[in-house]
Amino acid sequence: MFGQQKYAVRVQLDPSALASRGVGINEVQQAIAGANVNLPTGTLYGKDRMFAVQATGQLYNAEAFRPIIVAYRNGSPIRLSEVGRVTDGVQSDKVAAWFKAKRGIVLAIQRQPGVNTIEVVEAVKKLLPTFRAEVPPGIDIDVPSPSARRSRKCSSP
Repeated sequence: MFGQQKYAVRVQLDPSALASRGVGINEVQQAIAGANVNLPTGTLYGKDRMFAVQATGQLYNAEAFRPIIVAYRNGSPIRLSEVGRVTDGVQSDKVAAWFKAKRGIVLAIQRQPGVNTIEVVEAVKKLLPTFRAEVPPGIDIDVPSPSARRSRKCSSP
């Protein structure tokens, strides 16, 4: 599969806000990990190193993450929303797929060695009505034509 994007809460830390409050990126990582039981993992990138976030509470969206206390300074709590931006997003915003100028998900089907390609194509075509009946309205399932695949190839002048 290419182009799928799984939901994730994204935290973009402000280095100036961290420094002015004397909060380390490791404190933020520990606070997030301690507050969440879901297992979406992520990475906090610092200037010189990165920390893997292994989430361990049940927070489902950015709004639930914002009030997490990442540290105490002078007896006052410092919340995640004070040291960075917390948004609802996707695990990787660097992945996307397009088909016929529309955002989509590409499912590549490959035959196994020794299997007849035409039989694989016919088997997939037989399954398409079932798949189309099961997806929500507004989602299209389409198959690129052989000519569409050929037109994407580069040609020399």
